Amino acid sequence: MYVKFRYIVSLDDFLAQIDYDYLKQLNDPQILIAQIDQPLHNFKLLTGRDLLKLYLKSEAIRLKVYDEFIVKSALDHIWITYSALQNKFTLLADDVNKINLNKIRARDENLSRIIRLDVTQAVNSVFEDHFFNGVKDFNNNDNNVGFGCL
Repeated sequence: MYVKFRYIVSLDDFLAQIDYDYLKQLNDPQILIAQIDQPLHNFKLLTGRDLLKLYLKSEAIRLKVYDEFIVKSALDHIWITYSALQNKFTLLADDVNKINLNKIRARDENLSRIIRLDVTQAVNSVFEDHFFNGVKDFNNNDNNVGFGCL
């Protein structure tokens, strides 16, 4: 079966080719988090407009539209025209942000617990003591113990 490909050269062409049914079905924040692929240490709060922009960029790739102006104009047009989609994407962005903030909170709590670990290991040698319990004072050379002696 031969599918005729239509070149997209204007905003109207791009808006006509967008898969609006898929756009209306987006509702799982976990899937969106996987697609965003933003590391937690660089996390920034997302807006509904950011999520719509990600979708439109993927549609532009699918439709082979390389003009950023068309994509930005489509984003502005859809964001202003479809208030139901605007509300949906805003709520979806809130859900994504809550999930990411919970992940950051859990990560920070785990790091805090790790930092507070102060149980020393029972060992037989100075090397093992420094290896498992950490070197407390690098400048203290009592008993010839320092980095040069390890």
